[in-house]
Amino acid sequence: MKLRDFVPPVVSSAFGRLAKTKTFTALASAFIHGEDLYSNRANHLTWPFQQSAWVHAAINHIAGELVSRRLCFYEGEQPFSNPAFDAWWEAPALGPKISGAQQPRLSRQEVIRDLASWAKLEGEFFLCFDDSWALSGMRRNPAMLTPFFIARPDHMRLIVSSGQLQGYEYTDQQGRHTIFLPDQVIHWKAFNPYDEWRGLGDYKAARVATEGAFLTGTYIRDLMRNNGDQGMLVIGKNGIASNEQREQIVADLREKRRALHMGVAKDLFLTGDISVERPVEQAAGTDVIASKALSHQEIFVAFGVPPSMAEVKASYSMGKDSDYYQLVIRTCMPLGSQIASVLAAVAMRMTGAMLTAELEWDDHPVMVEVRNGRIDTALKLWGSGMAWSDINSYLDLGMQPFKGWDIPYVSFTVGPVENATSPITDPSLAETPAEEADGKIPLRPEIAVLKALVAARIRNSHAVPVEPAPALPSPGEKDEFRFFVCTCHGAPVSTRARDPQRIARWKDHVSKRRSTMKQYESRINRELMAARIETLRKIEAHATLIDVTAGKSSAKPVTRTAAADLVFNKHNFANRFFAAMRKQASISLDTAGQQLLEEVGKKDDVFKYPPAAVKDFIDKRENRLGGVPDEVFDNIKETLSEGLDGGDTADQLATRVKGAFNDISDGRARTIAATETSAAYGAGRHEAMLFAGVKWKQWLTSGNANVRPAHLEAEGQTVPADEPFVVEGEELDYPGDSDGSPDNVINCHCVSIAVAKGPDDE
Repeated sequence: MKLRDFVPPVVSSAFGRLAKTKTFTALASAFIHGEDLYSNRANHLTWPFQQSAWVHAAINHIAGELVSRRLCFYEGEQPFSNPAFDAWWEAPALGPKISGAQQPRLSRQEVIRDLASWAKLEGEFFLCFDDSWALSGMRRNPAMLTPFFIARPDHMRLIVSSGQLQGYEYTDQQGRHTIFLPDQVIHWKAFNPYDEWRGLGDYKAARVATEGAFLTGTYIRDLMRNNGDQGMLVIGKNGIASNEQREQIVADLREKRRALHMGVAKDLFLTGDISVERPVEQAAGTDVIASKALSHQEIFVAFGVPPSMAEVKASYSMGKDSDYYQLVIRTCMPLGSQIASVLAAVAMRMTGAMLTAELEWDDHPVMVEVRNGRIDTALKLWGSGMAWSDINSYLDLGMQPFKGWDIPYVSFTVGPVENATSPITDPSLAETPAEEADGKIPLRPEIAVLKALVAARIRNSHAVPVEPAPALPSPGEKDEFRFFVCTCHGAPVSTRARDPQRIARWKDHVSKRRSTMKQYESRINRELMAARIETLRKIEAHATLIDVTAGKSSAKPVTRTAAADLVFNKHNFANRFFAAMRKQASISLDTAGQQLLEEVGKKDDVFKYPPAAVKDFIDKRENRLGGVPDEVFDNIKETLSEGLDGGDTADQLATRVKGAFNDISDGRARTIAATETSAAYGAGRHEAMLFAGVKWKQWLTSGNANVRPAHLEAEGQTVPADEPFVVEGEELDYPGDSDGSPDNVINCHCVSIAVAKGPDDE
């Protein structure tokens, strides 16, 4: 028995008509899956993209948004571009063959359109490459590479043997077969719980609704056709007319119709008791029309398009509460990200470099509208006394840091909150110099904010170039902070591909410690501000003593003193500085440990870092920070010496000092805060792991392109919770370990996380 023997006669005839163009296996598969097998496509839904206006519209809604976005390639955080590479990507795919003639290559926009359309219709797409891509020598020369080919999914067959993919067979429109090896094809597929080899398209979910809408539309169309010229009803009231009478009546009606077509109204006279009537016109019922409208909405829902977009509207809103925003965020951006990742894989084959790709959405009208709404909210928060650094994190504005962005302001004084109680006591607040020490006019806070908001539209890697890391101090140096700034990041290095889930996990951990880092930075800046006020007071007092009678001491050079006499009291500054660090360290250790307990499901437990261990930790950190007061003192003293030697007036000298303190606050304070936060979180989490009975811990890096090579090698290293990591031959209990060397510890942003299994799935 064959499958044909079980097929009904009407379907069997369809098999016979289509067997010329399709194999019996393909037809049998189509029949089993409920496909239409008739050749009369006008009356059956066989090509949904062509026959359904709503399928066509839904796909175009999505693909159109993707096509309008710019595709950009990146190597790490830096844009990747060269003339040959860019020229190849202007038209990266072969065009179709029509009547045996090869059409022009598809542009980048056409490729994205085709891939998005196939992804929605079939749930998969195939990129095929010829043998030139297998030659390693050509991977460095894009000009020598042929374009890839986008294969129709319904013409592609997977060759599977013993559960292993052996290759792909593509059948073109002329019936010619081409075999591709697995390495010659990039196959993207959507999740399909019913077939592990093929994808599941959105159309499969929308098929019933699409066919219902199509059949309803066909019914209404045929109904309207029947309402056209249906002929006349000739009724004989006294019996049936004779054959001669019928022929005469028909001839007269045809003549009248012919005359009407020519624009002549001709009267018709009939003998006997005969009447001529027009058939009653028919119309679709309201229930039929309503069900057709519901089908439209169901189709849009299946494709991820808000159903309200199937209705006629006078205008569309574009804010965060609009359907347009939901279309972009929930459907277009995720699909665009997946297509970009596939194209990035093609680019990596070309260049051999670790590349990523993104579709740029920042300048999309919807995102611009949403960003404008966020900016309005941000300005309200700033006017209420919230610092821009916190606003940026809260609203995810993507702003770059600027001078003073971490200082909250109150509207009625427009001054820093921490100095609002006594602004007159600080000479720096009473004076507004025209220029800073470097000769640049300082930005007003609102101007700096606007510049940062504009910069936020540019990818971070565009706005902040990566600079080589300064030389590391020798391991024997006590002062690990001397003129050293990095962020667990040195010069850019190549990174292996990272799991997006691990990167997201790292970001989640770092976001939790931002408040602690701000607390450290705030305490440091508070002590720097006190030292600055003290220094400025000494400058002002000494200048007044030079010439009391003139009353204009600030206009004269300050030459009758040594720089050491004008600097703040180093001993007092050191005491205040270390007291602030001790207090913050104690708080941070407990906070870090409590967060770890919440991560491992012990939210009800209360963590308290052991008092003896707190003292030991603080002693180690003070030893590391021991040179900070001396360094700050020497820095300001040197600044004063340069001003005194140059004959600065008191005002000029004060400007120098303000600039020096600002530089320390912007760079050194931030570095110290980051390093201390890392150390406190590392120690707190380590102790909490032991407290909670965690068995294994793992090293987690940021995944950025400029992670230190040693920490990149440590990525994913898993060890018992009570044993140290080994990083570049050095044993560290946790990232930022106080016993570690400066080049392994300073500004390290790595994280130690608890994991359920060891390196051998223990």
